[in-house]
Amino acid sequence: SVNLSAKDFRSRDIVQKVREALVKSGLAAHRLEIEVTETALLDDKSLTRESIEDLKALGVRIALDDFGTGYSSLSYLHKLPLDKIKIDRSFLVDLNQNRQSLDLLKGIVSLSRTLGLSVTIEGVETFEQLKTLIHLVKPDFVQGFLFGAALSASGIETMSSVTWPFAADLHIAGKRTAS
Repeated sequence: SVNLSAKDFRSRDIVQKVREALVKSGLAAHRLEIEVTETALLDDKSLTRESIEDLKALGVRIALDDFGTGYSSLSYLHKLPLDKIKIDRSFLVDLNQNRQSLDLLKGIVSLSRTLGLSVTIEGVETFEQLKTLIHLVKPDFVQGFLFGAALSASGIETMSSVTWPFAADLHIAGKRTAS
């Protein structure tokens, strides 16, 4: 996935740049996921929405990043052509101590699924968080420092050869648990 900033969306040629990058790389458009933050949506709503719609028309997948960081509007979930939401790490702070945090996460995941969106929960740092998420919240994907920091292109090769020692403990056959 690639994060685009509010500044990127203010650029009138962002769609053309993405199109050119796809052609140059040979990557199929549906393999590219562009993450847009909620703050980018606040900046120039009409230009950002138009760019998102044009990127979606290219076949690119669109994810709303850092969902729940204080700018959330449920209207984004049905007004924009999104494929995924990425729930902010702040929801995990007291996940295993506060029933309301757990219930809120379950509700966001349920709402997202009703709208046809996949869900990634960001910021997973402990095995206990991972177990709770997988067994009780059931997002499509999780990510966080438990699995490693963000990688450069050269780091991806190394990462692809790593075996997770705790993966067998999760007992989830056929379900992808990390992105």
